[in-house]
Amino acid sequence: MDGVQGVAASLRKVPISELVKDLQKLRERDLDTIETPLEVLRANPVDPDSIRPYLFWNAQHYTRNLIDRTDLYELLAICWEVGMGSSIHNHKGQNCWMAAAMGRLEVHNYHVLEEDLPNHRCNIVPTDVVEINPSKPVAVDPLNPVHDVRNPREFGERAVSLHLYSRPFDSCVVYSGFITTRSTASACSRNDSHPGTTSVVPPHSVDMVENLIRSLLIEHTAQGAFMWKMAQMHLQGLQLGQWRVTV
Repeated sequence: MDGVQGVAASLRKVPISELVKDLQKLRERDLDTIETPLEVLRANPVDPDSIRPYLFWNAQHYTRNLIDRTDLYELLAICWEVGMGSSIHNHKGQNCWMAAAMGRLEVHNYHVLEEDLPNHRCNIVPTDVVEINPSKPVAVDPLNPVHDVRNPREFGERAVSLHLYSRPFDSCVVYSGFITTRSTASACSRNDSHPGTTSVVPPHSVDMVENLIRSLLIEHTAQGAFMWKMAQMHLQGLQLGQWRVTV
């Protein structure tokens, strides 16, 4: 057992209901800060057994599972098989916090040097990598919110992350190499708004980036910059847990 697994095993775990109860006590001004919700997540490492009714696994896709939603926030559990990862994205001005209920994950952060949304172009550079584990929840930097999440193959195990968003969001910006494409809810159909709803997200395997580029490439310029059409696989991965893509 390595150091991270040892610390995780020694943590006092709470049922998901206790975390939800504490989150529901937060006021609007609390969710406008980064530190207060982060402290709630630190104080409430979640017992994985308590979230099993919310979890749905898919061997090809990571899944987003809605646990709780209010006017101020939403809480989702995301299930990651080994090697899966998200697209690079932001949360369109919303605050975001992440905790690991099972396993561990990497958050890769990026800085936007320039952005031209109407023409679907941007220039982003990687900045740092942060690990999420049961003893270390993290917050997305509101000043540099562009990131992706990965469960690297070398970690060798499934992972479940808890994502807290404030406010609940229905659109974002997805970044593909040097190109950015806006995602909206127009390609999604509403399923229902009740906790426990699952959406399946097509794969963004860390090991399959080249194949994804080939499959989504619709145009390239002389400079080699790629323009990607927003595919439903990107859109679904970034929508609410209660949305389901119609494919």
